[in-house]
Amino acid sequence: MFELQALVAKFLAEQKDVDTPRDPFDIKTVRLGEENLFVLRIGSRVLKKDVFEKRTGVPLFSANVRKPFGFVPNANAGGHTFGGALWGIDTDFDCRGVPPGEIYSITDHCGEVAILVNDIEPHYLARQIRLAGIDLGLDRDFRASLAIMADLEINLPVTTTGEFDFELMQAWTDFHEDFLQRKQSLSKFMV
Repeated sequence: MFELQALVAKFLAEQKDVDTPRDPFDIKTVRLGEENLFVLRIGSRVLKKDVFEKRTGVPLFSANVRKPFGFVPNANAGGHTFGGALWGIDTDFDCRGVPPGEIYSITDHCGEVAILVNDIEPHYLARQIRLAGIDLGLDRDFRASLAIMADLEINLPVTTTGEFDFELMQAWTDFHEDFLQRKQSLSKFMV
């Protein structure tokens, strides 16, 4: 109990020094189907029996975009210059950011958004996609197909000159990551 109290006190003290990034006052609504910004695709069918014994190779993502379904010898996705995001199909809707250059493979239960411009932060994009998808009601029954995702609208912050505000997206991503790390530290004591 004393260890938990000390951790909570440390957490609260550190929070005083954390500055919340400014709210994005100017935003631009974009569709994921805008071909000048994004490329959308899904992977190929892969059966569990083909990957269940493999423990090395390229991670293969399916409906769960956070934990590999298995491993395969070659990548069929990823490696994008500006990163992107993965979304799950046929499951509770989720989306995660993918940093530039990350290599992976995807099944037909996983969608990929490749970013084509250098001023959209992948993890910020993924959170916006996740929120928009949940708001739309995407789930096991209302599937996140390519057509649905192409029409999905998300809001991205822009500067006063109308350019995407990468720095603000990065600040919110860093803030969110810091918060998640602190939350994980506290959750160890809540079991």
